[in-house]
Amino acid sequence: MYIYASVKQLLIIIICFTLLSTEGILYIKTVKATSINYPFNPSDEIIQKALGFLRENQKEDGCIGSFSITAWAAMAIVSADENLDKWGNLTVYLEQHISLLQEDRITDWERMVLASVALNENPQDFNGINLVQHIKDRYDGKQIGDPSNLYDDIFGIIALISAGINKNDTIIKNVANYIKEKQGQDGSWGDVDTTSAAIMALTAVGEKANLIQKALSYIKTRQQDNGGFISWGATNIATTAWAVDAIVAAGGDPTSKEWEKNGKTPIDFMLSLQQDDGSFSWSENRYYNPEWMTAYAIPALLGKPYPVKKLPSKGNDNEDNPTNHRGDNSDINESYDKNNRNKPTTSYFITPDDNTLYIFNIKTGIKTLIPIVIGPLTIEIDAPADVNKVVFMIDNKERYTDYTKPFTYSLNTWGFLDKKIITVKEYLYKTNLSHTILYHYIENISILSKKLHDPIVMNRVRENLSKLEDSYLRCDPIIIEKEIRYLNLFPNLYRGLKT
Repeated sequence: MYIYASVKQLLIIIICFTLLSTEGILYIKTVKATSINYPFNPSDEIIQKALGFLRENQKEDGCIGSFSITAWAAMAIVSADENLDKWGNLTVYLEQHISLLQEDRITDWERMVLASVALNENPQDFNGINLVQHIKDRYDGKQIGDPSNLYDDIFGIIALISAGINKNDTIIKNVANYIKEKQGQDGSWGDVDTTSAAIMALTAVGEKANLIQKALSYIKTRQQDNGGFISWGATNIATTAWAVDAIVAAGGDPTSKEWEKNGKTPIDFMLSLQQDDGSFSWSENRYYNPEWMTAYAIPALLGKPYPVKKLPSKGNDNEDNPTNHRGDNSDINESYDKNNRNKPTTSYFITPDDNTLYIFNIKTGIKTLIPIVIGPLTIEIDAPADVNKVVFMIDNKERYTDYTKPFTYSLNTWGFLDKKIITVKEYLYKTNLSHTILYHYIENISILSKKLHDPIVMNRVRENLSKLEDSYLRCDPIIIEKEIRYLNLFPNLYRGLKT
């Protein structure tokens, strides 16, 4: 009996020693290292590094990468619950470059709806333009925009839902049916990108039928051994991010066993592409459009599919994220003479003999050191002949850049005798190359593809064109500044100005 007890104690000691051995501890650590707490929180280092990259690459005018990428970046920033005040002229940049939207490329307008809602702006009055109505006007009774392009239907639904249009709206219901009719026998809409986007659109309107499961099953067949999803000839982060968005939109978990292949999940693949600077590469060996890819990655890692933000819809009081209707002055005393107070006035920076800057308000006929300007204010600069770029700044924030004469900027925002500092920077360029034309070409390279992203082609062409822009020979700007008192109680009555 004594021998048996001793042997038993020895076995217990051996077992305990084995469990506490280095090999045992390493096994436990390995399990923890491969377990991901998904979705990530905005405060997590992975997200903060990605946001830091976007912030580091934001230009003074608010641009991040390009006009279209800035819209995607805005959605990513808002999905991370960022304070927009920390992002400078982000909204201003999109407002001032709204003219870059092409009339017949409806996906551009749909993307801008998503961005405007994310930025707490009114998509039905974004810098005086009704983005939502433009989309609705392209509805032919069955689908939106180009019948050969399913993306404008898919993102049409996502954009309208984001803008607060009820999911039972006739346009949304009919377009949803149109999308469902286009689903293939394999459950896809052609590829992983389109299929993922379709899932986001259909789940946004409450679709829970078998077709969603069929679509997810198709996406699963396109998963590679590294956990990511293939499209455009490579397993890439853009496709994988949208696939993750679709999985989450359908109520799934991209880190579950269901979405694991060769021990890797889609999230594992995405994280493997994050660089030291916080950006994400397009694939394992191609570093294209890092701002764009990072903007795609952030919402996916946070578990926030598109739309990242929605306005409340009529008939559904449970929606979150009400809009900030800038310029909504319904509480202002209606006894004001609206028509008189909102006629446009034209003001000029002039330099009298005493070299003191004045703004002359034609409407009031008053010329003072600190003038009171009533209603929308148009500033015109009488610049030297060799000046071909003028930057207008209000309170040290860049508001508008003009490349053609006459150099003008129109201010049409709400104000109640607010003090505003108007700063104008005049630049001289030693080249005849039109920056406006160059910028237009760079922004519209996407016409090369009906897809929403073709990183390889677009990046190469953008790089070549950007080199032309860098060839500009710039000199220090001429800077003039003036202080005014600004009164404009009803800006909504006068639209169409560059604000």
